[in-house]
Amino acid sequence: MDSTFSDRFIPSRNNMNVDYSHHTITQADIQKHHNAGQFETMLSPNTHASYTNTMNEQLCQDNYKILAFQTKAPAPKVGHTNSNKVLFTYSQGHSGVSKKTKQTTRHISQTAEKILDAPGLMDDYYLNVLDWSTNNVIAIGLEKDIFLLNATSGDIQQISPITSTDGYVSSVSWAADGNHLAVGTSDNEIQLWDVQACRKLRTMAGHTGRVSCLAWNDGIITSSGRDAAILNHDVSQRQHVISRFL
Repeated sequence: MDSTFSDRFIPSRNNMNVDYSHHTITQADIQKHHNAGQFETMLSPNTHASYTNTMNEQLCQDNYKILAFQTKAPAPKVGHTNSNKVLFTYSQGHSGVSKKTKQTTRHISQTAEKILDAPGLMDDYYLNVLDWSTNNVIAIGLEKDIFLLNATSGDIQQISPITSTDGYVSSVSWAADGNHLAVGTSDNEIQLWDVQACRKLRTMAGHTGRVSCLAWNDGIITSSGRDAAILNHDVSQRQHVISRFL
């Protein structure tokens, strides 16, 4: 026998006791309202006030509100220490917390403090012909000569490292002591000068193009130039080229 099933469940009134069902539903409503009435009776105005006072005594000492929006929080009792104080405060003398310092700004002048004439300054992006020493002396290469300006006293000294007809100064770099100057030339040389004695100490070769970049690291000079080679020179050794990068 085939049976047909549906997804809807329609009750059969013939198999239902309608009177008993009505009695059950209405009795549940009566019980619900009855329970609510008991609760309202239990929380009558007198009982409610007593209940509130009891909760205040247990939760809020001195009958203070838990949240206060118009007045400040009550002051703690004498000797009271909040165990969570470390979470939102810090000690000014604690080594792990730095004091907030006032941010300072540095004034940058919009006008030059001093303007120097530089006749013969070559217009070539790849040249490095200006350097400032630790002794406050500015070295600038102008064609064949180098001028040393003492920014403290204003004295000017001149040295002439170029002797060739078409040569020119292509780079300068001060040593850390401020007394020795390395000079790169268009003649593929590096010259070391003692500016105090105004005397050339030595000449170092190794490049096949002009030397347009110099950098000191203690007694080591790193140079580079148009030949795309990077050389490290140890000024304390006779064979000064100690490494080469092509």
